[in-house]
Amino acid sequence: MTMNIGILVEGLVSVLLILTIGYCVILNRQLKMLRADEATLKKTIAELTIAAARAENAISGLRAAASETETALNDRTRETNLLSHRLAEHVVAGEDVMARLAAIVQVASPDAGARATVKSERVDTATRVTSLQARRAGERAA
Repeated sequence: MTMNIGILVEGLVSVLLILTIGYCVILNRQLKMLRADEATLKKTIAELTIAAARAENAISGLRAAASETETALNDRTRETNLLSHRLAEHVVAGEDVMARLAAIVQVASPDAGARATVKSERVDTATRVTSLQARRAGERAA
């Protein structure tokens, strides 16, 4: 019986060794797959790093373009305000010329009603121009 127990123990050790070898083969395959995934992951990380650098460059370019656009827009706004102010001055000057012409016409024709109409139009236009200038001055201050 002692011999049978020795054979039985050796058989059991042999089965356990075969199971261990099988488990090692399975573990080796999983490690190979993990290493392959690691290489893919490294490649993906490298691509993401490159994409991030490109995005940073693009953002810098957009910021520069936005700054240039803002400067151009501010210049045009300033120019437009100046032209608007000049136009308002020309309108007032034109109203003065019209009033003088109306006065000359009034001297030539004794119709008093036309004179009153010209004066009221001049006051309305001057009021509009003054309010326009005040509003623009407020916009420039803001």
